[in-house]
Amino acid sequence: MRPRPRIWLWVSVLIGCGARTSLPTDEPTPSPCGMDAPTCLRAAGPCEPATVVAATCDGRAWRCPSGTREHARLSAASTCLPFFEPGGPIRALEGSLVRVPTADRCLWIGETVETSAGSLRNVAFEVDPTAPYGTCPARATFRAESVVELDGGADPELQVQITGAQRLAGVTRVTYRLFRLDPSAGFGVRELGTGIGRFDEARQRIVVSPRPRFAPDLDLGDASFVSDRLYVYGCPPPIDFLTEGCVVARFDARDDMELFAGGGKWIESARGRDGAEVFRAGPWISAIARDGDRLVHLYSVGFGSTLATHFASAPEGPWTDGPELARCALPEDDPKAFCAGPVVHEELVDPTRSEWVVSYGVGTTASDGAARRAARPEAYWTRLHWIGR
Repeated sequence: MRPRPRIWLWVSVLIGCGARTSLPTDEPTPSPCGMDAPTCLRAAGPCEPATVVAATCDGRAWRCPSGTREHARLSAASTCLPFFEPGGPIRALEGSLVRVPTADRCLWIGETVETSAGSLRNVAFEVDPTAPYGTCPARATFRAESVVELDGGADPELQVQITGAQRLAGVTRVTYRLFRLDPSAGFGVRELGTGIGRFDEARQRIVVSPRPRFAPDLDLGDASFVSDRLYVYGCPPPIDFLTEGCVVARFDARDDMELFAGGGKWIESARGRDGAEVFRAGPWISAIARDGDRLVHLYSVGFGSTLATHFASAPEGPWTDGPELARCALPEDDPKAFCAGPVVHEELVDPTRSEWVVSYGVGTTASDGAARRAARPEAYWTRLHWIGR
């Protein structure tokens, strides 16, 4: 028998004695706090999406840094009825839920709210910003009154529609549309124009002018976005196959305005015919939001049942058609039902997932629509919809 080589004898001795090699390994050094570090979140400001930050180990346990909160998520349905409580204070909620960021809160403005005291417009809701992601806000802090005031005094003949809000240079600017009651006009109101109001922090009120800054031929206010400036989109008539061509203007901190004329040119004009069409949208309200390093425009065509998209790398475009995002959650027993006025709730988007959270109003063109809404207000309740990207 051939003798066993000495190298094998040496290895056997090492193994038998429990020796270890000095070869380096890639195994991380165990933390004294364990491996299950929490996911911590920090919000940049009211109505802003949260970002993930690292937890810290204090030698015994993991801690989320000061000013952050620990991530939590509920397994919930993809759609819900916000502020819906059987027997609760709200009997019906219709229209859009526009967000208004203030110095320290994110308000949701209910377009039409029915309570035991009657029908109200522009009611401000305050939602718990620390609720787990996926939570349907069943309860909220609100006052049963309008949060909107006309500068100079009330006028019962005027109606205000809040269409959006952004903060620029520490001031909340609120876009709005103004109507006058007119039984001879379509839907019983006549549009007077649009403007940019302000949120009065001392009085906690949205203050708008009864003399709108922009005429209906420009109609600024359908959507807005803020970066270095405030960008406001307007989609004036005429309506072409349930959509309108939209223009964009930008405003600096002094509210000086420039209108995009196309070809990279911004001009000093407030005439709709001087603006270049940047995209098309459905009536009244659509939404602009960040999607990574690009922007998304989310809209629904007139009397439509889906949410559609455009994408661009700059507020003025060029905008390109994107995919259909989702079908709206509409009452199944009403073929005439439609969705309108989508609003992206970036403050509800879970940063650990790829999703959108969108609210929108539900209406109907059915001849018995008023009776349907009265009999089943929940069927036409404003929706909150979680949508995967």
